[in-house]
Amino acid sequence: MPLGWLVVVFRQTGDRTMPATSKCPHGERIAIWQSGLDGINWLQDLTHGGGHACFLAYNGGYPFEYTAQAKHLLPRILDEKGPPLADEMWKRDLGDILLPSYLGRTEINTDAAGEDVSACPQPRLLRERIGAPFDVPRHR
Repeated sequence: MPLGWLVVVFRQTGDRTMPATSKCPHGERIAIWQSGLDGINWLQDLTHGGGHACFLAYNGGYPFEYTAQAKHLLPRILDEKGPPLADEMWKRDLGDILLPSYLGRTEINTDAAGEDVSACPQPRLLRERIGAPFDVPRHR
């Protein structure tokens, strides 16, 4: 498997005005994409640079988990150029074993993303899970 990240963004369940914890169940999936090794730098910048994202857990390796308000994530994910540093074509090695859940392409669920972020009066929190391609379900 090539080195890089599979980035998955889920809607937070339950009280969406409070930050998620690493134990929260995932809500509806908003986006999934593959990127190279620098593919989460933008998220780390949100975490360390402005405090707009919060690192939740790395679970001993994969996956890393973050939470952030929708207003800081959705504009980047829904950008007309696509999500940050997303690979246009997902990469895989010849010997990779691909499970039925492997998508092989970026997918954005604009219905799950919801209404216009700027019109939302309450902060909506999203949970971002970053891990290996074999670790993510196809449908949520």
